[in-house]
Amino acid sequence: MAWIKHVRSAIKWLSVVLAVLLSLFLVHQCFLPILAFVFPSLSSAFFDLGVYGFYPTQQFISFDLLGPQPKRLRWDDRCDKGYIMTTPNGPSVERPGPMMLDAKGELVWISDDFGATANFKVQRYKGEDYLTLWSGEKAATSGKGVYFMIDSTYQVVRMVSAVGENLFGDLHEFKITEHGTALLSVYNTTTADLRGMGRGRGANGWIVDNLFQEVDLETGELLFQWSAAANFDPVETYMTNPFGGYWESIPFDFYHLNSIDKDSLGNYLISSRHFHHVTCISPTGEILWILGGRDNQFKDLSDGKATDFRWQHDARWVSEEEGILTLFDNQKAGPIHSDAPASRAMFIKLDIPNRTAELVQSFESLQGILASSQGSVQVFSDSHQTFVGWGSAAAYSEYDQAGNLMCETHLGASWFYWFERFKSYRTTKSFTWRGNPKNPPQAKIDDDSLFVSWNGATEVAYWALEVSRDEASPEAERDDPAPGAQTEALRSQRWENIDIIPKTGFEGAFDLPSVPSSEKPFTHYRVAALDKEHAILRYTELIGYDDDDTESSTLMILFKLFLVIGILAGVRLMFKFYRSGQSFRSWSNTQKPVWADWSPPSTYVRRARRSMPFEWIQMKWTGARRPR
Repeated sequence: MAWIKHVRSAIKWLSVVLAVLLSLFLVHQCFLPILAFVFPSLSSAFFDLGVYGFYPTQQFISFDLLGPQPKRLRWDDRCDKGYIMTTPNGPSVERPGPMMLDAKGELVWISDDFGATANFKVQRYKGEDYLTLWSGEKAATSGKGVYFMIDSTYQVVRMVSAVGENLFGDLHEFKITEHGTALLSVYNTTTADLRGMGRGRGANGWIVDNLFQEVDLETGELLFQWSAAANFDPVETYMTNPFGGYWESIPFDFYHLNSIDKDSLGNYLISSRHFHHVTCISPTGEILWILGGRDNQFKDLSDGKATDFRWQHDARWVSEEEGILTLFDNQKAGPIHSDAPASRAMFIKLDIPNRTAELVQSFESLQGILASSQGSVQVFSDSHQTFVGWGSAAAYSEYDQAGNLMCETHLGASWFYWFERFKSYRTTKSFTWRGNPKNPPQAKIDDDSLFVSWNGATEVAYWALEVSRDEASPEAERDDPAPGAQTEALRSQRWENIDIIPKTGFEGAFDLPSVPSSEKPFTHYRVAALDKEHAILRYTELIGYDDDDTESSTLMILFKLFLVIGILAGVRLMFKFYRSGQSFRSWSNTQKPVWADWSPPSTYVRRARRSMPFEWIQMKWTGARRPR
């Protein structure tokens, strides 16, 4: 019959397509890695093709978290200073959290203690530098959580919350001002008249009202609050959401406030992604002017190129005197909102009295990245260089004053950026951060090598390997109580310095020497972290070669034993099941144990999910001290 012929033809073509896809997969996963090994010059192209994975990582022996394997597509020595702050998250990131890299993309510090994080950067408060970040529970394109301030020893010293009942800090902004206050964003679900949007939306539709607050850091007092819903009609949004606004569980995010800045006159500069505009608000809450969007009040002197930004982020003043601000122009918001082939960093000059706007500069990435979300622009006042984080694309770039691309680093495969496998809300750079971790360096022996690392330390220039032939006392087995200090037990133990290596990358490695049988064997090793003047910063804990080797061997023996027991037990159960005359089909229809179908009530799940981040916050905050 004819339909059988059509089915056979469809199966034939489906088989051909599957065979082609399988062949491409095998070439991608097997042949290309071999080709990259033979021809190293092709590694950059293969990196962006995802041959090494969407987000290639490297493992360490002395440290249990993964670091990135960056690919520098362009490099200039003028970029070789400072530390890069990013917050990896996405499907390819196993354990999200704040991450600090050196200028070349090598790991410096990483933590998974904070879970989902955003807005990680260095800020100054009362003359000291702090790492600041948002942490909490993400919900679609916003978040409910708090902000943390972390000192140079990587200890939490202050937690900042939004002010108001049932209000929580949002991930988009936490900026410390020079007056000791903090600007923070708050996303709050409420009702509004959405009849003008049509499609059955009512007078009490559900929206996300975007608030921002200014809070006194010392007292926690609310100094100022502004509401987008009180000033703009949700009907005027550019965002489309066919399901938004009908139910409280799916509110319409009509405004999407994503950055807050403040000028010397006390006026606030805010960016709205879904209104395509940048707005200036007075200290009394009055709207002073609007740049871009439907309500643009500026004449564009650059043939529309200064006001045609779309879905933008991170609007900041660079020079109030010259009227220059920067922003990250995404030009895309998801698959159905795409307005240009590439995202860009923009410098816009405003003549506020005469209401004119002019595009001064715009920068694109080396490969024309189009970032559908997130992104940041940072200008360094000393060098006038510009650092751009590409948001949902795993990349960052640096430009000179003339706008020439100096450096670009990829942390993920650029051909798959549209999947958003690795993303960071903002990526920033600091030249002032100095990290002196409270925890000591970590060392571990693997085979005939000793590996050492110190998570977060920025002043280490060398590693020094020391050995002892003496039996250590119990006191000596513990780490010295303070950086550079030694206990009496350690001072009485004799140590020999047998090797010094420069610190390159996150982890250093020593080849352990063999000891002639005529000499007394080494009993313990330790590694000293040295600064550039060879002064001792801190010692690792003592480590014995035989103990470490015995422990590894014991664990492997236990693993193999349990594996054999598990296989034998499984075979016995299968044989017993077969002898009983049952089948897998009949077993699936028999009564299942209670735990197989058990799930907590939905109300319990919602309550647990709401309480989890706040229980965790209480735990993190316990014992934290306030900066003086």
